Amino acid sequence: MRENVSNSLVMIQPSLMQYQLDTEQANPVLLDIDSLKNNVILLLDTFFYIVIWKGETIVKWEDAKYQEDPSYENFKVLLEQPIEDAKVSFIVL
Repeated sequence: MRENVSNSLVMIQPSLMQYQLDTEQANPVLLDIDSLKNNVILLLDTFFYIVIWKGETIVKWEDAKYQEDPSYENFKVLLEQPIEDAKVSFIVL
């Protein structure tokens, strides 16, 4: 009863954001198994927890240290963006 409408809605319907290399901004996606793809990062905000999930391809590229190569700057940004968004979500809560 102490939370505002926006926070209450996140508790009822968590938000799931998808991050991809070919898009600059995160896109909302459905809470569905079809959202789990190899080449994406997902940020799930349930109000109580924030979860970042990485697809198999993203994990392999991260293990190969592509983010440390200056020619793959866009991949480094892709890895950092969900973390920054999660920090903002956590502070707002």
